[in-house]
Amino acid sequence: MFKRSKILMLGALPVAMSLYGCGKSKSQYDSGAQSTPPAAPTGQPQIPTTQAPDAPICAANQKAIGSNILFMVDNSSSLSSTDCPSPVRGNRIQDGNSGTIDSWQCNGSTNREQAVLAAYDLLSNVSTRDPSPSAVSNISVIGFPAPGNATQNVIFATNGGISSLQPATNRAGLQTSLQFTRQPAGATVFGAPIANAASFFQQTASDARSRIAVLITDGEPADRNPADTTSRAQQLRQQGVDVVTIYVTNSQTRAAREQAHQSMLQGWEQRSQPNHYYATQYQNFDAYIAEILGRNGKVSLTDAVTSQVVATCVDSPSAPCQRWRVEVQDTAGLAYAVKQVIRLKAIRCI
Repeated sequence: MFKRSKILMLGALPVAMSLYGCGKSKSQYDSGAQSTPPAAPTGQPQIPTTQAPDAPICAANQKAIGSNILFMVDNSSSLSSTDCPSPVRGNRIQDGNSGTIDSWQCNGSTNREQAVLAAYDLLSNVSTRDPSPSAVSNISVIGFPAPGNATQNVIFATNGGISSLQPATNRAGLQTSLQFTRQPAGATVFGAPIANAASFFQQTASDARSRIAVLITDGEPADRNPADTTSRAQQLRQQGVDVVTIYVTNSQTRAAREQAHQSMLQGWEQRSQPNHYYATQYQNFDAYIAEILGRNGKVSLTDAVTSQVVATCVDSPSAPCQRWRVEVQDTAGLAYAVKQVIRLKAIRCI
């Protein structure tokens, strides 16, 4: 099976990214401690929302090889602030970690919707330009967490893959499936989408096209057993799946994000019986938080689920980082970042 060798390089673009930059803390929203989100950040987006027309990915004398792409889309409570037009608080739902938490209704399409649709449009352009069956791609979407189970399971937004052929029909179905992003609620738990991704890609084991899982999130994970999630991510990569993480930082430092996230998890720990983390796996809270946030020589769970991370790299216009973890400062940059993932990693030209 072909395995992509390209690396994602966005540092030369007019964007503000850093490998370990941070976004807005999720603690106020995923813990249910705040009922009204603050206003979305103002100012000019760091990634332009209007781009020049996309050039063909493959040269005129080349054939394109499509891919099977699974988007794993975070829809936790914090998205009510970072990607939710005119949010309105909905019913409170039960959460296994923190009692009850707020749910939200967004009045309009989200940037996460537009990002996945932008990926579809780019892939459908490839299929139109090169009508061979090998150039066809399939997009699938799962959201997490699932309504009514705020810490586990996923939303199967699409019923299998949506083909990049027949865009007039298939794009409309994909757009409808993405409307779950307009109702954010719950906590960010990576284990469920990673596990379901492994099951999903088992169905494409004999497919020669590349297999890409794109995780879109705006915060640190709250898995009770991050070691298990790391193991599941390793199994996913062993299936030949490349995992790309697109991380919305909201311009906050990593230190500030981690401090707020640790405080949130400590609050959950104090309210949980017997504990938030699995005591059979971790001797104490410090051992647990080290594996979540990457301390005491450990790799953070966000980096552990990503295919490759270059820990010492800092972007500059002349020397972009080489990595599969992309960080954008706000959700307005998601569509452009996702299109770069598609262009650089999802399509092979022969």
